[in-house]
Amino acid sequence: MFQAKKKDISYTKGDEQAIEISIKKDGVPYNLSGVTVYFTVKKKLEDTYNQAVIRKVITEHKDPEGGVTEILITKEDTSGLAIGEYFYDIQVGGATVLKGKFVLLWEVTDV
Repeated sequence: MFQAKKKDISYTKGDEQAIEISIKKDGVPYNLSGVTVYFTVKKKLEDTYNQAVIRKVITEHKDPEGGVTEILITKEDTSGLAIGEYFYDIQVGGATVLKGKFVLLWEVTDV
C-alpha cells in the first residue's frame, strides 16, 4: 500500500527546477517502468483537475526500477501565476503518494 506523505514545496517564480521524488510501496522502492505519475497544482482544494494551474504527466523516470522520478517545473509553468500558496499532490496508479502546499515565492532578479 502507498502511504501518502505531506511535504511543502517552495518554488521561486520564473526559475526552472527539477523536483526529484522516490516512490515506495510497503517501504520498498516502487518500480515505475510503464507507470504514469501525475503532478497537479491547484489554487483551491475544491478546484477540478481541469482547473489546475499546473498539470504534469510523467511517463519517463530517472530511475524506474528504483522508484525515482523527476518533475520539471519551468518558467512557463509559473509565469501567469500570482505569488502565494497553492496545493499540490503527486499520484501514482490512482493513489496519492505526496501532497502539501506549493508556495510560489517572488523573484527579484529577472534576467
